[in-house]
Amino acid sequence: MSLAGMAYAAIKGGRANKANEALISKQEEENEAWYNNNRDYMNTVQGKSAVEQAREAYEDRAKRDAQTAAVTGATAETEIAQKTAQNEAYNDVIRTIAAQGSQYAHQSEGIYRQTLSNLYNQKMQLNQQKANNAASMGANMGNMMSTAAYAGLFNKKE
Repeated sequence: MSLAGMAYAAIKGGRANKANEALISKQEEENEAWYNNNRDYMNTVQGKSAVEQAREAYEDRAKRDAQTAAVTGATAETEIAQKTAQNEAYNDVIRTIAAQGSQYAHQSEGIYRQTLSNLYNQKMQLNQQKANNAASMGANMGNMMSTAAYAGLFNKKE
């Protein structure tokens, strides 16, 4: 391999490595943004929707129970019992949503960490490739020098 060929390969390889590093950096930024936007279940569309549906169902049932109590002439104790049951049911739904949120956060953390691990592996592969390229270039230079010395290019003429 000629000196010009090695220089060309080094330049092209360096540019390719810089492009790969830029892509990995962009992936890291996107991964971080994704994680920050998906960490809290209650801030997701699904979480907000689940809470809103639970609230609407609670309010609808409260209205129906109040109307039924007015029509049937329910006692105060019956109304209190109905409201207590409603509150307990609502609390159960909110606890279920919170449990889903915990599971969601755990899954998001796993996805985030796996992606981060993959990105670190890519960086290590790039670093290893750079090291291999440097070693190869050093060996090629050594071979060129050895060939030149063998051919007598470094002999002094007196």
